[in-house]
Amino acid sequence: MDVRQRIVFSGEWEVPFQKLWTSAPDRLTRGWSVFPIVSSRSGFPLDVFANLPSSFNFASPGPSAAGDAGLVRANLIGAVRMLDPHKTATFGGPSGNYWFNPTSFSNAQCILAIDPTCLPSSTLFPDDSQAVTDPAVRTYGTLPRNYLRGPGVSNIDLALAKTTRLREHLQMETRADFFNLLNHTEFSNPDTNINSPTFGRVLNTYDPRIIQLAVRFSF
Repeated sequence: MDVRQRIVFSGEWEVPFQKLWTSAPDRLTRGWSVFPIVSSRSGFPLDVFANLPSSFNFASPGPSAAGDAGLVRANLIGAVRMLDPHKTATFGGPSGNYWFNPTSFSNAQCILAIDPTCLPSSTLFPDDSQAVTDPAVRTYGTLPRNYLRGPGVSNIDLALAKTTRLREHLQMETRADFFNLLNHTEFSNPDTNINSPTFGRVLNTYDPRIIQLAVRFSF
């Protein structure tokens, strides 16, 4: 998977409570540690395939005339505008949290059985029979490979641990892990199925804040 940018900072800090609270028992103030992890990455590459009916028929030549219609991408018919999924938008249907403008893509195709005069173009896929007879109209779609990028993710995880010696050969570690510490909304990739009514919309998010508690005995 092509992730162009990724950066991670992690570390450990032994909290000096014993210096800040000298009158307290050592068993209470010693052994505290904090483990932060700060990470950020760019989004994953996205493809929008044409998903023509011939994509599901392996005997069909498809618009490439090579029998690989499943590899044909959509036609790009307008400038792609990236959107803020925190806000709702409407594109000729129900409103939703869109990542890109879905009207910039098309999988319209000539169907000679319906319109014998249809002529393919840069925005209109040829009928399979046209692709077979005329090499000039064969196409894999005008949308380049991996033209889009999904939402990036930035996150802070934190662990707080306390190690306590109970006996000479027995110690206890109590630990609290906070995943997505700030409970920041992290969006998953949008729907890239051009035939879907939710095409272009972000439908899911990654997990909200998760807190995990653990106790470990070492002897």
